[in-house]
Amino acid sequence: MRLTVRGLALAALGTFLAAGSLPAQDAAAPWLLESVRGGFCTDFLIHPDSLRLAPPTRTQLAPISASRSPEPVLARLVDGEPEFAAWVPSRLCLLHIGTIWAGGRRYHDDDKLQGLLLWRLGAGDDPGARTILFATSGSLLRRTGLSDRAVVESFEADYQVDSVSGTTLSRSRIDETYLRWDGTVLPADSAADFESEWRLLTPPASPTLVTLTLPGNGGGRMSGSITVTGDGLMAVLLQASPIRWASIWFSAERGTVEVRHPE
Repeated sequence: MRLTVRGLALAALGTFLAAGSLPAQDAAAPWLLESVRGGFCTDFLIHPDSLRLAPPTRTQLAPISASRSPEPVLARLVDGEPEFAAWVPSRLCLLHIGTIWAGGRRYHDDDKLQGLLLWRLGAGDDPGARTILFATSGSLLRRTGLSDRAVVESFEADYQVDSVSGTTLSRSRIDETYLRWDGTVLPADSAADFESEWRLLTPPASPTLVTLTLPGNGGGRMSGSITVTGDGLMAVLLQASPIRWASIWFSAERGTVEVRHPE
């Protein structure tokens, strides 16, 4: 079993620190997302003993039983099987994006979509929760001045839709973890604005908040399956979880990622 996320992420952080960052005014401008073609969130649980394998947050992560507003599907699992009440919630959110504008630069590839992935350790209402941010463009976070405040690492992502059947395929590789979702996305009854805030895994002296906003997100109900293979850290944690629930399909013409550094 290879547990590579922590080592790769910290190595990347050291490289980015050496490269420096752009002036503050460039880093402060929101990233602009064009053509969010697809993506989804996956909610799962981590056994308390397995937290030692994950990147250290230097905070106390609360179990799902302490969450005031747990994800409904996780709450139902715990209601039916109380032995999982001590496990810690976690969420992965992956976005496939046509173009990202950040730090005065356009990130676009005619042959493939850009990818952003956020991995949160802890529940959304847990003050100790921390998130790791990944990007398929290796220079994206370095150029926007975020690299000296966040543990980051590039990853691979691929997205396809069969024009005949409508079947959607989303694939990604994070360290030695291979994550695949395939199925169909039913049309949404109506578009709804989506906004989510994440506290990045950063040095305590420089806290960093990231807010993802997708006005008029048109993601509908997902009907499909998640497959996890490989021997990376993410695979170990996902495969050990009693549940892997795909939710919140992303589909929007525009979006923003705002990076803030509260005092």
